[in-house]
Amino acid sequence: MIITSIAKWGNSQGIRLPKEVLEQVNLKHKDKLSVVINGEEIILKKIVETNENRLKKLFENYTAGDYICKEIECTPAVGKEVF
Repeated sequence: MIITSIAKWGNSQGIRLPKEVLEQVNLKHKDKLSVVINGEEIILKKIVETNENRLKKLFENYTAGDYICKEIECTPAVGKEVF
């Protein structure tokens, strides 16, 4: 068991995690964490950025508004295309 304490950090409070803890869970400077509260427990989980996560984040507040998708034809068929 590792014991740490809460310390003042500007106008906030924070905890410092020992190097050994960070190495065990492969956390580095500027890694992002999710914080889950479960009763009196605080659970920290590393957020792994994937292309899917980035794409979801880019479009999380996107609304189509009054846009209506419609098909347009740019060029005449040149082969056996089926539309």
